[in-house]
Formats: sequence, structure tokens, C-alpha cells
Amino acid sequence: MTRTWEISLDDLVRDGIPHARTVLRLLSCYAADAAIPRYLLDDHRLSGLLAPSQPSESSGRTGGPPGPPAGPRIAGAGKARPDREPAGPERAVILHPLVVETNRMYLRAGTARPAELMVGALSGLPVDSHAAWPRYRMLGVHLHARLDTVAAHLDQDCLTALRDPTWMTVCALDESGAYDAAERLCRAALARVPGPDHRAGLRLRRQLAWELAVQGEFTGAEAMFAEVAARRARLLGDDHPSACWPSAAAPPC
Repeated sequence: MTRTWEISLDDLVRDGIPHARTVLRLLSCYAADAAIPRYLLDDHRLSGLLAPSQPSESSGRTGGPPGPPAGPRIAGAGKARPDREPAGPERAVILHPLVVETNRMYLRAGTARPAELMVGALSGLPVDSHAAWPRYRMLGVHLHARLDTVAAHLDQDCLTALRDPTWMTVCALDESGAYDAAERLCRAALARVPGPDHRAGLRLRRQLAWELAVQGEFTGAEAMFAEVAARRARLLGDDHPSACWPSAAAPPC
């Protein structure tokens, strides 16, 4: 399958789409079968996502130097399909899961820096504005994919850069009433936090407890709030406001 895919990309090179590999490697960092807004493709720093260009077995050609995104032409070639009804007025493309998995094989482990685009896309968006919620919901799916399946290709700096956008997105999902999506994103982020006593991990665990509570899972929420309060008391002292029960169980966002 991989060899067939690379042959088809060689054909795109010959057809005048030299950046097809660059764009498809980028798109593989996002969730499959979900709308990928086109504004996430407008950046020339994306070449760092790619493994060094190698001739394919079929033609000896490389994927070409990094350059302007070729999203529309790739969609026209059948490698991605446009989303006719994306959330809000955003234009978007969607990739089949097989296309995503085939291209993820070529991501360069430890050097990818895709967090910059996500940070930029969420910069300045208020979490409590209903006008911003569609973008948060659209990008939340892709943040989950970054944390869940693409994290092996991201260095620690990149994962660290994703913490604030993830927190903002969780809060926006909670504000919009998408509690199950906020819970899933919290769990994916917690799996990437270095240690149970890490400050970001405690904040996320407290938020997860809140998401459980608003969904009626009171037993699990109570236990998690108590755990967060105990860890904070051990780290900050029993008299610290963050270590007492009223603060620990208050709405985090």
C-alpha cells in the first residue's frame, strides 16, 4: 500500500504539484475524517514536519522543496476531499483514515513543531464567547489527535506548547456544554503530562473531575477532587487556598 501511495505522489509531481508530499504529511498530523480548516495550512514553516526527501522506488523523484500549500489541487487529485459544510464559514478539507496513517509513517520523530499553527489559530479566542465555540470544537478534535496518536512524533517542547491551547479548548468545550468532548480531551492531555504532581496535570485532573461531576458521575468526581486537594496540600501546604475543598471543587475554568 505504501509503495502504491508513493507512486501516486510521483504522478502528482509530474503533473505539476511538487508540494503534494509536504501538504499530505502535514495533514496527517490532524484527525482523520474530520474537517481540517484551510487556515491551518497557510504557513511555510511546515517543512520541519517532513523526513528528508528520498527518491521513490517508482521514479527516482523527490517530493520537491517545501513551498506554498497545494491543498486545493490535492483535493482535486482525490487525495483529500473538501468539506462542503464545515463548522461556521471556515473552508476545510477531510482526509481518509488510510491516507492519514500512510503519511504519518514519514513524520520525523522528535523534530515536528506543529503546535505553532494550533497556538496561532486559538490565540485571542475567548473561551466564553458562543461565536468562538465552533472553532474550538473543530480544533479540539485535532488537538486530541495530536495528543493521542501523533505525540510520538512531537518533542517535549512541542507538547509543552500544546498545554495552554488544550486548556483553553477544554474550558471552551465546557462553557459550550460539550462536556463529553472536554472529558476526552482532558484524558488525552493527562496522558502526556510528566508526572502526577506536575502543575499542569493537577489543573487538568481538577478540570476532569468537574467534567465528570456535570455529567452526573459524582462518585468518580468526588474521589478525583479529593486526590487533587491532597496532592496540592502536600506540595503547597495545608493552608494554601488551592488545597482546601471549596477551592478544589469549584468550577476550574
